[in-house]
Amino acid sequence: MNRHQLWLELTLAIVITISPFVIFTHLFFSPTQDYLTFFESRYFHGFSNNQKYIWLLLNSFCPLLLNSLFFICTYQKWRFFILPIIALNFGSFLFYFYQDVRLVSFVLSKETIIPAIILLSVLIIIDRRLISNYRRSIFKVELNVVIKELLSGNFRLFISKSNEIINSNSKKSLKNFTCKVYHLIQISDQKAELIKREERHIKENFLCSDLITGFLILAIGSLYLIYDLFPRSSSLEFAGFNLPTFGFRDIQSLIWYSGQKLAMISLLSLWFISSMHWWRWSLMSPIALYSYQFWDIFSVSSVVEEGGNLIVLPMTCITLIMIVCLGTTIRNYVRVLNYRNQLRQIMERNIRLLSNGSN
Repeated sequence: MNRHQLWLELTLAIVITISPFVIFTHLFFSPTQDYLTFFESRYFHGFSNNQKYIWLLLNSFCPLLLNSLFFICTYQKWRFFILPIIALNFGSFLFYFYQDVRLVSFVLSKETIIPAIILLSVLIIIDRRLISNYRRSIFKVELNVVIKELLSGNFRLFISKSNEIINSNSKKSLKNFTCKVYHLIQISDQKAELIKREERHIKENFLCSDLITGFLILAIGSLYLIYDLFPRSSSLEFAGFNLPTFGFRDIQSLIWYSGQKLAMISLLSLWFISSMHWWRWSLMSPIALYSYQFWDIFSVSSVVEEGGNLIVLPMTCITLIMIVCLGTTIRNYVRVLNYRNQLRQIMERNIRLLSNGSN
């Protein structure tokens, strides 16, 4: 892992952590106007107010973003079953730029299929490049190692001493200098063992487990469209049980909203379980937010995704702190590996000098 890849992963982790909270930016838009203004021109979106329209847009964009990252960052073959869900998310996003159409029929129309094919082609191209450049190598680090190293400051001490040795004049006492270099190499070997690096063999063929997981993903994706099977009634009676709307306009709206949240909880949980990257803990933030929103459906509140959902914000802050600490530890680990290579080169040079009779 080089520094560029480290910053890329850290940026990815931060984006995943804060992405669901982008939905709350709809609160900054007007609750009374039914149009958006762009450079003195008005765009009439056809909804009752701007807050509702922006909320619907962002509510479809966040799953599109997260599921696209899910596909790109996953190395198992079953990741290709995520593509239909991404196409569905993309169609749901485009749907809000059209008026007087049904979502299911719009998703199957050429207005969705052609742009979706282009998007999926781009994702597949990115995916093929990442197989060789990114996904074959991962780093694993335990949280207790992160806490111990951050509190002790051993990484910083090692880096400081390595800089001192590398930049010092070794000609005065070559033997003493070589002993110091050897000691630092021993320490770097110990530090390198704290974080495990794995090279993964990516299988070319589909396995039975890939097919099972793939069909599970497709079943989860059906939650986005299952609402269309339910009536637009104020209640639903099933097996003697009466299902109310819980403050929604009708049963169909309830199933649409709860299906979206349940689908994202399931997909993000699968991503968390299957991922071995150090930044996978960033997924806890969207999982927590979507879980709270799903639970909030059955609360007494009549407003969805209002500012009260920010109760999950402390969890997000903890996740961000954890990600920054993990990123710092990985960065120090990369620096240790770089210094170890330099120290080994110095060691080999000094051994040659000592063998030639230098003091």
